[in-house]
Amino acid sequence: MQNNATAKPTAATSPSTSRVTTEATTATNTTIATTNTSATTTKRVYLIRHGETDANAAGLMQGSGIDLPLSAKGREQAAALSTRFATVAVHVIVVSSLQRTSETAAPIASLHPNARIVQLADLVELSWGVHEGKPASSSIANLWKSWDNGDFSGSILFS
Repeated sequence: MQNNATAKPTAATSPSTSRVTTEATTATNTTIATTNTSATTTKRVYLIRHGETDANAAGLMQGSGIDLPLSAKGREQAAALSTRFATVAVHVIVVSSLQRTSETAAPIASLHPNARIVQLADLVELSWGVHEGKPASSSIANLWKSWDNGDFSGSILFS
């Protein structure tokens, strides 16, 4: 269900306050980003990870507990990414409530002034709990390795 109340974005969270809405639905029930590829019902969805932050560059755990802006390199990555969408018709841009996602989307949004921007809190990254802001431990590295291999049964202590 869409909530049409306009969010109160800052310059860091949105390039245009009149285009931002919030969504109350879950990510599984929401179109993430769509572009019409023909006059038929075909749509294309692009999933984009945010640009680099200082925590990413330092190898620190960063989930929803640390809301850092993009680093200079991350802003360069976002600008470079936007060129890929210069000739693509973008209608909806969906970001999480973390500023790094809005900052990554901003250059794309600037190329598509009619695109609707939706902040969806359900897209926020998981929290790494007590591991936030710390170097990845061997147990977390092993968890990532198992995830990469398709094994999602592993767990670690988050508190």
